[in-house]
Amino acid sequence: MSNKKQKQSIKTDPFGFPKQYKYNRQINYPIMKPPTSIKNVVLWVLLVFFIIMVIGMLYISGYIAWNEFTNDPIWLKLGKTYIAVMFSPVFLFYIFCKSIMFNLPR
Repeated sequence: MSNKKQKQSIKTDPFGFPKQYKYNRQINYPIMKPPTSIKNVVLWVLLVFFIIMVIGMLYISGYIAWNEFTNDPIWLKLGKTYIAVMFSPVFLFYIFCKSIMFNLPR
């Protein structure tokens, strides 16, 4: 059975027509590609996920810095929050080490 398929594939071109007629069939049968590829969809999903993660880190670090010391004046809270938001990954790692690893009070 596979021998028959091999003989048929030899006698036909990639479009399924007999090879005896030499004709460029790509003009009449264009290759249709989907408008979006899986690669683009995955890259967009990863980009959106990364942006959401960064915004979440900024929000969490700002919230923790603002509410860490409730009796501080507003200008000091603004300064701490600004620094925490600018360096949010480092600040979140600091808070993690301080509260989880060393069990220090917040």
